[in-house]
Amino acid sequence: MAVVTAHLRLGTKYNMTTFRKEAVDRLTYEFPTTLVALDSTVDYSRIKDPKSVVVEFIGAIELAHKFDLPEILPWAFYGCCYYLTFAQICQLEDPLMPFLSPEDIKICMVGWERLVVHQARDTYGWLHDICQSDDSDTCNTSREKLRQYFSPLPSCKALERWASPWKDGLCHQCAVGAEMAHEAGRKKIWDKLPMFFGLPSWSRLLNK
Repeated sequence: MAVVTAHLRLGTKYNMTTFRKEAVDRLTYEFPTTLVALDSTVDYSRIKDPKSVVVEFIGAIELAHKFDLPEILPWAFYGCCYYLTFAQICQLEDPLMPFLSPEDIKICMVGWERLVVHQARDTYGWLHDICQSDDSDTCNTSREKLRQYFSPLPSCKALERWASPWKDGLCHQCAVGAEMAHEAGRKKIWDKLPMFFGLPSWSRLLNK
């Protein structure tokens, strides 16, 4: 992040377009602006150290505000909701860590609530379907167990990709339908992602 910041600062201050472009390209790789770009990343390059994750996401939001890069904000805010705890977002654990502005904290909290409400209807709506096949007992029981994944407090998993364990215990027909519904739901969430955080639509962000 330090190298990216330096390139942005130099590129912006001295109108060095190559430096700025390199920095923006790196940021839009780490904070994708399309669902295709997100899904094409290999084991999304988050640093596993929790403190580094806090620095990276909060630092990205600060850079976006400072250097007019609103297009990276949807995924940066989503990342805060997905990777960080409420305590980390509100800087309750370590006062020496980077921190969000009060306004950005509010944006994260409101966005998190909107995401968990919409993910239940869009990405994970299939968890509430009822199987009527010959294997309905096993299939419905499996679905009930999967719903416990979000208990007791729903996690922000709105853009989680479909994974093989999700279909364990589901009949073939339900498994196929669930995967299709899951991926369609992810797209709905992605398309609305900026608006969950009070931002303009993707088309406006990418044509600023």
